[in-house]
Amino acid sequence: MMVKITWRRVVFALCAVAALGMAVAWLGLVPIAASSGHWRITTWFLHWTMQNSARTYSAINTPEKVRDDDGLISAAGHFRQACQVCHGAPGVPPRR
Repeated sequence: MMVKITWRRVVFALCAVAALGMAVAWLGLVPIAASSGHWRITTWFLHWTMQNSARTYSAINTPEKVRDDDGLISAAGHFRQACQVCHGAPGVPPRR
């Protein structure tokens, strides 16, 4: 028996795959943690997307004053309290 491929079936299949992906995410079946690492393809895709996003955003929204020294102390304190724990810092390895 051959199944005829129609646009309706293709759209239905794509919607079913998207719904399955959303169900897996909603149920929490896949562990998502910064300390668990990623597959190589996932790491590549995330970094590629990040670089493209930063390039595009900076081309559109570059401020006139790129560096504001008044905010550095506040930003460093925020990084130490909120980010360093998982991501590490110079001389502090990231938590695995």
